[in-house]
Amino acid sequence: MVNINNGMVLFCAERKLYLFLVSQLGQGFLKITIMGIYIMNVGGFDKIARIVIGIAVIAWGAYAQNWWGAVGFIPLLTGLVGWCPAYLPFGLNTYKVK
Repeated sequence: MVNINNGMVLFCAERKLYLFLVSQLGQGFLKITIMGIYIMNVGGFDKIARIVIGIAVIAWGAYAQNWWGAVGFIPLLTGLVGWCPAYLPFGLNTYKVK
């Protein structure tokens, strides 16, 4: 028997990023809700730069014992996931389809 806790599931297929909300209804039943389907728009150098900058800001925050280091999670997360909501209004896309 598989025990799945309530939470969010992130799934990536080709160029699309799927976000699901999973919750238990009881008696082994799960409710799965699609929260969103996002087209990846971060790739290449942009992705690497976001990850490096995110780690650097987090490390600086830990070294300086400053909460501003938490800001580093934003570029780190967008780099790892490959999707940036700030790119949407401007139509930017650095993800190249192979």
